[in-house]
Amino acid sequence: MIGLQHIIDLKRELLSRETYSRTPINYSEGMADDQKDRFIQYLAEQHQEDELTIKAMKLVLEDFMAQMKGLKEQMSSMQSKQSDLENQLSEERKLRQSAERKAKSLQEKLDFANQERFGDRRQRINPKAKQDASDRQKEKDDYDGTDDTLRTDSVDNNESRNEPALPRKERDLSNRPDGYGNDLF
Repeated sequence: MIGLQHIIDLKRELLSRETYSRTPINYSEGMADDQKDRFIQYLAEQHQEDELTIKAMKLVLEDFMAQMKGLKEQMSSMQSKQSDLENQLSEERKLRQSAERKAKSLQEKLDFANQERFGDRRQRINPKAKQDASDRQKEKDDYDGTDDTLRTDSVDNNESRNEPALPRKERDLSNRPDGYGNDLF
C-alpha cells in the first residue's frame, strides 16, 4: 500500500504542476451577481461530487490493497506447499527408481534360477522332432487308402511288424478276496 500511495502522490504532484503552469481563467468575469451565485453553487456541487468520488476511490483502493495482501499471503502459502510437494515427488521418484532397480535385480535372479532349474529354452528345442511330426502329418494328409500312397520314411526300419508279442504274464490272484462289495448289499 505504501508503494501505491507513493505512486498516487507522484501523480498528484504531476497534475498540480500542469494546473499551475497555466494561468487560471476567470470564468465569472462579466457575469451578473445572480449568475455568479449560480456558478458558485454549481462549482460547490461539482466540488462535493469530486470529493465523494475521491473518497469512493480511496475506499476502493483500500479494499483492493486488502485483497492484494490476502492474495500475496495465499501465493506465499501455495509456493511453500509447492516446494513441499516437489520435495515429496523427488523422494518418491528416488524410492521408485530404487524399487525398479531392486525388482530388475530380483527378476534377473529369478530368471537365472529358473534357467538352472528347468534348463535353458534353447536346449529344449528339438528341430528333428518337429520335422518328424510334420512328415507324419503329411503322410496322413497324402494317404488315400491305397498301398501306393504309404510312405515308410517316418517309420523305423529296424522295427519289424510281424514279430510275435511277448507272452503275457499271468497275474497272481491268490491274495485277492473272494468278492468285492458282496457284503455291502
